[in-house]
Amino acid sequence: MCIRDRDAGVGAVSNAMLVDALGPNKVVQIQYGSVSKMLSWNGTDRYMADRTAAIDSMMMDYKRGRVIFGKLKQMKLAITDILAAYEEVTKQGQGRRVWNCFPATPDDELHAQVFGRLAMQIATGQVAFYPMSA
Repeated sequence: MCIRDRDAGVGAVSNAMLVDALGPNKVVQIQYGSVSKMLSWNGTDRYMADRTAAIDSMMMDYKRGRVIFGKLKQMKLAITDILAAYEEVTKQGQGRRVWNCFPATPDDELHAQVFGRLAMQIATGQVAFYPMSA
């Protein structure tokens, strides 16, 4: 399934179950959106990550050789998922750049790597991350 801004509906129940099971200090929800910063708190229950910026950043890591993959035979499915994504410019308004994917083609591996990369950046302080207020 191609992930777009409807992610909150698909993962909301699973995320809530993880928070209940592990506690809010162990699980933090992050949702794609169109926000001004790479990562920001929505004021209620989750952080918002700018979808285009997060995917752009991951794609630049691929381009610069910062991601090491296993043998093609082992990685073929993952690479196919990543290559399902493509950049396009919207027709509305001033036309902004977005990432899309081919219909009925999974791009789950790309998003798993984007969220994993974002978690690593948060843990290492590469992305400003401010815990929600009590």
